Amino acid sequence: MWSSDAYHHDGSDSWSAIREMQAAAVPEDVQGKLLGGNARRMYGVESRLFVTDEPPPLERPDWFPGGEELAEWARVEADPRAHGITSFELSKLDPRLLMQALRPY
Repeated sequence: MWSSDAYHHDGSDSWSAIREMQAAAVPEDVQGKLLGGNARRMYGVESRLFVTDEPPPLERPDWFPGGEELAEWARVEADPRAHGITSFELSKLDPRLLMQALRPY
C-alpha cells in the first residue's frame, strides 16, 4: 500500500509515485495494487476515481528552500537511520541517556 503526506524528499503525491514506478518498469497491475488496490481489497473499500489529471506544480514562496539547500536537505533526509544527524560525539551526550539506552543490555 502506498501512502504519503507532504512534504517528503522522495515524492509528494501519487503522481510522483507513478512516475517513479514507471521509471523502474513496475508493471501497471502492480502499480494499481500499490496505489490502493491492495488496501481496497483488504478493507473492502469501494473503488472510486475522483482525480484524473495531475495538478500543476505548487507555487512556493520566495523563502522556501531550493537549489543546493534543498538538495542537501534531501540527501540528509534520505538516510532514515540518521534522522538528519550526520554525526555526533558520545562525550557530549548526557550520561543518563547513555545509561538508559544500555540498561536493557
